[in-house]
Amino acid sequence: MSPAVAQRPPLFREPFRTPRSDGGRPTTIGQKLDRVWEGLAVVGVAECPLCQERMTATATGAKCESCGARLS
Repeated sequence: MSPAVAQRPPLFREPFRTPRSDGGRPTTIGQKLDRVWEGLAVVGVAECPLCQERMTATATGAKCESCGARLS
């Protein structure tokens, strides 16, 4: 009888993946920011890319009402 050898599972079974959209492709930061700018241009508000709260258009760009993040 041979001793049982425990096999260690690999640390990562598959590569890290970001949330998917746009037909299964990974969402990039650029795509996320494009959506923010589109929302700001159309209705003047969008979801903050950092905290997901309300971001409103300003004279120079946009500002999050919750975390204070700014886009310009």
